[in-house]
Amino acid sequence: MAWGKKKKKSEGLVWRLLWMIGLVFVFLLLIANISPLIAPDKMWVPAFLGLAYPALLIVVLLFSLILAIKNVRKAFLPAIAILTGFGLLNHTYSFRNHTDKFPEEESELKIMTWNVHLFDLYSWKNPGKIKDSIINYINEVDPDILCLQEFYKNNGPDFNTDNDLKKICGFEHHYIDYFQIKRDEHHFGIAIFSKHPIINSGVIKLNTDKANGNYVVWTDILLDEDTFRIYNAHLQSIKFSQEDQTLFANQTNLSQEDFTQQSGNLLRKLKRAFTARAKQVRFITEKINDCPHPYFICGDFNDTPTSYAYRQMRGKLNDAFLDAGPRGFGKTYNGTYPSFRIDYILYPDEFEASHFTISNKEFSDHFPIYCNFRRQKDD
Repeated sequence: MAWGKKKKKSEGLVWRLLWMIGLVFVFLLLIANISPLIAPDKMWVPAFLGLAYPALLIVVLLFSLILAIKNVRKAFLPAIAILTGFGLLNHTYSFRNHTDKFPEEESELKIMTWNVHLFDLYSWKNPGKIKDSIINYINEVDPDILCLQEFYKNNGPDFNTDNDLKKICGFEHHYIDYFQIKRDEHHFGIAIFSKHPIINSGVIKLNTDKANGNYVVWTDILLDEDTFRIYNAHLQSIKFSQEDQTLFANQTNLSQEDFTQQSGNLLRKLKRAFTARAKQVRFITEKINDCPHPYFICGDFNDTPTSYAYRQMRGKLNDAFLDAGPRGFGKTYNGTYPSFRIDYILYPDEFEASHFTISNKEFSDHFPIYCNFRRQKDD
């Protein structure tokens, strides 16, 4: 009899401990749910929880299921936390395959964006090999508009990339802004190539050092009688080092001291990047509000759909992945650390999207994405 009482008491302690731990995760999930509303340069902790949203969601979901076995009423609290973040989940995960909203032959515009990582410039063993593969793949996709981040060219035969893109892929128009030119030969920038006429162009220089390559270029493009604008954005990166990558590798032999030091360095980098992007997106959206035409925003935001940066950049635009993409999270970063979507094509109500694609080509540290668009038809 005494043994039975001890067992029940022990079980009660386990459930109380589980309840207390679960409540902590429920609280963290609730903060993650509202993290896109909070500017990281004002309060940075919610940005980390927003980044961890998928993991927090899974933990709280399991907590809710376990509680339901013991006490259904107690499971309501974590369930409410999950439901209050349903909008965030909808931005993170595509539950249905939306790719075939209209036939590809009815497309009026195909837009592609890709952070090409300088076309693998520093691979000295095979200079230009990856560049050729990237250009050949772009030619295969055959986009009408191409947005490239981390663009590179020089005047030599291996990296005459702007001329190669025009010659091989048939782009008749382009606008490139170089944020850095070394020795009058090595050009680093952001580029927009188009098969439709470019009638105006410009740059949004951010309140940060442009030499980092984080800024926005734009072009006004003529489609028949209509004009629309393309913004190509590259927001603040985290600047992961090789040491940072080892934290996420499958096999690590880090000592406790090294792990603690590298984790601290990584958290500081994330905090700086969150803070910088918050300032950047507010500056960008202030400029974009003056745009006189329907506009698309493409590029590498270096942040997930659960972030303040994504929410600010998207504004009233539509997300091509969510409206016309395949089922899933839509991972666009080709790296060792856990990631989801950080590259986007956002589009205006004047267009509808179909056949959004994330390619599996591993020529860069980002996967290329592209989507077909057509103008909305009058009823």
